[in-house]
Amino acid sequence: MGSQLNFEKFLIENHVLTVDSLKAAVVDAHTRKVSLPQALIEKGIISEEVLAQAFAKYHQVQYHPGPLSLSPELIAQFPAFTIRRYKIIPLEKNGQQVTIATANPGNFLATDEIRRLTRLDVKVVCVTERTIQEALARMAAESQSLNLTVPARPADGNPEPKPVPPGGEDVSSSTASHIDQVLQRSIGRAASDIHFEPQLNYALIRERIDGILYEVERMPQELFAPMLSRLKLLAGMDIVEKRLAQDGRFKYTSGNFSCEIRSSTLPTIYGEKLVLRLLRSDKSDPTLEMLDIGPEKMKLIQQICDNPDGLVLVAGPTGCGKTTTIYAILSRLDRRAHNLIMVEDPVEYEMEYANQVQINAKIGVTFSSILPYILRQDPDLLMVGEIRDEATTQMVMRAAISGHLVFSTIHAPNAIQTVSRLLDMNVEPHMVIASLRACISQRLLRRLCKECRRPREATAEDKRLLGRPLDKPLTIHVEAGCEKCHNLGYSG
Repeated sequence: MGSQLNFEKFLIENHVLTVDSLKAAVVDAHTRKVSLPQALIEKGIISEEVLAQAFAKYHQVQYHPGPLSLSPELIAQFPAFTIRRYKIIPLEKNGQQVTIATANPGNFLATDEIRRLTRLDVKVVCVTERTIQEALARMAAESQSLNLTVPARPADGNPEPKPVPPGGEDVSSSTASHIDQVLQRSIGRAASDIHFEPQLNYALIRERIDGILYEVERMPQELFAPMLSRLKLLAGMDIVEKRLAQDGRFKYTSGNFSCEIRSSTLPTIYGEKLVLRLLRSDKSDPTLEMLDIGPEKMKLIQQICDNPDGLVLVAGPTGCGKTTTIYAILSRLDRRAHNLIMVEDPVEYEMEYANQVQINAKIGVTFSSILPYILRQDPDLLMVGEIRDEATTQMVMRAAISGHLVFSTIHAPNAIQTVSRLLDMNVEPHMVIASLRACISQRLLRRLCKECRRPREATAEDKRLLGRPLDKPLTIHVEAGCEKCHNLGYSG
């Protein structure tokens, strides 16, 4: 109220309104239960342009006469819900500053939200309400509909993607557009997972980028519910069932780009949580050189690959890149001269000269059930996505001691404790000794963005951690943030 009174005083002191016209507008606004600016405009006391100029001057921001020039690339970086809720239009990004247009420059909730989401300084320009509405209408007209495929469920249980015709479901276009924007933003930021998480009074959307979760959007529960239903429908899940965990998949395509998306729901006390795993088809096949493995470890890995048989395990926590490391090792082997069979859940990369099998537990295709059939296929090299249970472990061990070179992953803190993990799954010690050729333990570390990292002198604590002499100067680099790394300071 105090801010409104100050603005009313500003209008009179700057000769925008007379005292009598202001009083008449205040009475009209109170009677019709509308805002004062709306009453001023509808009674013809003041034009939209003059009011917007007064707003700009009062809040000490620039006035933009319109129309606004839209940048689809920039707009795609902002949540559609935030744009509609606060009626803001992103105009341009210049370094560490983003410019937005609004008819209400005094809405500090909007600028704070934009600043939190983008980690950028926010510059505000003031426009008329009509200009904002016209820009929002153009955005809606220009937005592309979702181009998605959902899995059919044939009798054999193997889901085959089937196109969804635009408008084929009873879902509002705004929900479809919002999902499209979320997916495009996450794929553009190289996110590996998207988390949709219900809370008590709102819902969160978070992205996992380089192993770290970042909050990118908040929304009311009433907007979250149709989005969740839409995603479950696309993934071939039962949208009515909310008490049980479900999983599914669908394919997202945009132009020549496609992305396989695995989905999983989990019932929580505030509703269903949904996670999307993004499996990009444009990712290049991983190599050991891409993983920056040093020359000494590269030599050890080459020695491992020279073994004619045995078991090679990669250990580490979930999401640390164990499967990627195995693919990188397999890329060095002569697959043309060997029969390589890979069984995974899911298949993360497509590899030439490899026979890749997709696990489908719903029809009984599991690691332990499919391995006996794989061993009858005259394999030279085997890749088992993960050792999960005793039955799978026993089969892998027998394959490793019967003339096959087997690669797999296991959840263990380090290489030494991998042996304890195998013994816990009732593997006989002599089997471990006979089959295990090597165990690689790894962790996922983020890289500083090469475009914006900044140097600084190392402190004594830095030198101790790095094992460097305390009496010699040392320059290290720290994170900064730029457009290429989406202002995170890290890339890769």
